[in-house]
Amino acid sequence: MFPRDRRNSDGRWEACNVSRNPELAVCLLKVLSSGQDDEADRRGRRDVARDQVSEANEVTMTADHAKAIADYFATMFDQESANTLKVLRAVPNDRRDYKPDEKSRTAWELATHLASSDLWFLDSVCDAAFVYDPEVENKRTAGLSTIDDIVEFYKCEYPKRIQRLRSTPGEQLAKEVDFFGMTKGPSISFLGLANNHGVHHRGQLMTYLRAMGSKVPSIYGGSADEPFQGA
Repeated sequence: MFPRDRRNSDGRWEACNVSRNPELAVCLLKVLSSGQDDEADRRGRRDVARDQVSEANEVTMTADHAKAIADYFATMFDQESANTLKVLRAVPNDRRDYKPDEKSRTAWELATHLASSDLWFLDSVCDAAFVYDPEVENKRTAGLSTIDDIVEFYKCEYPKRIQRLRSTPGEQLAKEVDFFGMTKGPSISFLGLANNHGVHHRGQLMTYLRAMGSKVPSIYGGSADEPFQGA
């Protein structure tokens, strides 16, 4: 479901067919396609992707557009965070130093990075400023000593960031920001990258689970360890 161009009684954006607001649809397409150019190249769809982004670039992101997109992604992040918690809980604490190769991160490093960076991305979007300070991340995770600590940290802190995203003014989210000198765009446009980043590292961590003697949870469908259960 996609955001609508009007609010319900509690001030949040409702869902509807985006054909009622084509400019919002184009803005949402730009956010959802963030970071997808490389995949388009691999699949031979580069021209299609370029045309889509070109069309999106011709539409100005308004405060109302940004607010609607924020609510859309906040709902998505609510759902994705539950999946992330499943994977974090599946990491056995006594095998947290496992890594499949010397070049790889350990399960512990992946888990702490996943939990911390999910928070950092949403804070950065809401601040309309992308600044990465490893010392800040280290301080944020300094009190974590077990996988259970990471799970509780994520359960407590990530919902606060989702709520912050919902409450940040559209004018703030629509501000143009610089992403480490690589690209510029409305701050809200980096939510697609935020989602992709979290899914990427969550997927990495999932590939470690069986090798650590754990089980792979059901995420978007059943796994061999947790078959899909119909309603």
